[in-house]
Amino acid sequence: MLPRLALSCLLLPCLLFDALAFGKEGHEIVASVAFQKLSPRARAWVDRILSDDGVTAGPERMVSASVWPDQIKRTPSEPVSIFQDFGIRNAAGTHSLHYADFTGEHFNPATDSYRGRSVVSGIQKCQEVLASKGDSDSQKREALKFLIHFVGDIHQPLHAGRKGDKGGNSIQIQSFLNRHPAKGFNLHQVWDDLIIQTGTRDSRQYAEQLLTHLSKGQEVEYLKQSEPLAWLEESHRLAVSNAYVNADGTQIRGGERLDSDYLRRNRPVINEQLTKAGVRLAALLERLLQ
Repeated sequence: MLPRLALSCLLLPCLLFDALAFGKEGHEIVASVAFQKLSPRARAWVDRILSDDGVTAGPERMVSASVWPDQIKRTPSEPVSIFQDFGIRNAAGTHSLHYADFTGEHFNPATDSYRGRSVVSGIQKCQEVLASKGDSDSQKREALKFLIHFVGDIHQPLHAGRKGDKGGNSIQIQSFLNRHPAKGFNLHQVWDDLIIQTGTRDSRQYAEQLLTHLSKGQEVEYLKQSEPLAWLEESHRLAVSNAYVNADGTQIRGGERLDSDYLRRNRPVINEQLTKAGVRLAALLERLLQ
């Protein structure tokens, strides 16, 4: 599937299963792709929002912002100010804004969000704050950090998985490429981290490789979908067609050993989703700046 972005010959395998921040590499790659696609004016705008002193700092600031929402989301003592419409006042309350698991074929806010909280509504709220003239600099900084992160999340297929298995979190995997960690891991982790970690662990280098293989025609196709709900539906279709399915077409039920065939079939999907997320994030930030 999608051979134009199949980087299996370019991204060197180096599987390491250390405990990392949730989806760290993926978010850093998305931010790196987005930064490269931003205009100089948009880069300066992003840097000003993320900086306390207005100094332009390059891609590092955006990359660092991309992982911040995961770093704080289990910290009740960390205040969060922009999601009070959802009844959220601290970082621990933001967990349900990172995903939207489906009960059916299409997203239904009544059943597939928690009190209106989903990755779609999270993105929408961040956009509102960034476009507002009344919100403070600190609120805009918070909104931009969450927006960078949520656009990455919505492109991870199992952040739009099935509600019945919690987006693959309750599907335990026995091994991945013959690795058998003592604690095991679940299908969601395979898509959050492990497939990506079979490539280079340098997020900037990974992003550069993705952009090298991005054609203008592909970019135009990616930008035809500009709404978060469309991105979510697209991710869900990939979850159903790829993440939940073995190479022989059978459903992954748990206890499976995922081998090189699973990786070969799905790494191009991950790579394209990372690229889409970065390209779409850059376009979204450019629109907010208009």
